[in-house]
Amino acid sequence: VLQACEIVNSGSQPPINLRVQQLLVERFNATELQKEEWAQFWVRWGLESLEAFLKPHSGKYSFGDEVTAADCCLVPLMFTADRFKVSTSSYPNLERVAANCAALEAFKKASPPQQPDFPKS
Repeated sequence: VLQACEIVNSGSQPPINLRVQQLLVERFNATELQKEEWAQFWVRWGLESLEAFLKPHSGKYSFGDEVTAADCCLVPLMFTADRFKVSTSSYPNLERVAANCAALEAFKKASPPQQPDFPKS
């Protein structure tokens, strides 16, 4: 479970956080398109890595039929994929697990659009 979490927490998410996005502009004059392409690369890397890693372990959720921390990392990665226009159709296992998580009340309440600071535009 920890290894799955780290694929997202230390491999995929850090290169796309706001601080890195700002640095790409400040240091390298990156355009919006270049920032999006950068983010898409890292999101795809995370999705590909997680799909391959979880395939032999998953059941209804990332590891069997109980929600784990891995699911709590997967769901935001899937949201980020949508945010940066990365198709998840090549990752059927991740799509299935994320859909199962999305059906749970806790995940519904925790989704970014449900948070008070989520941008409305």
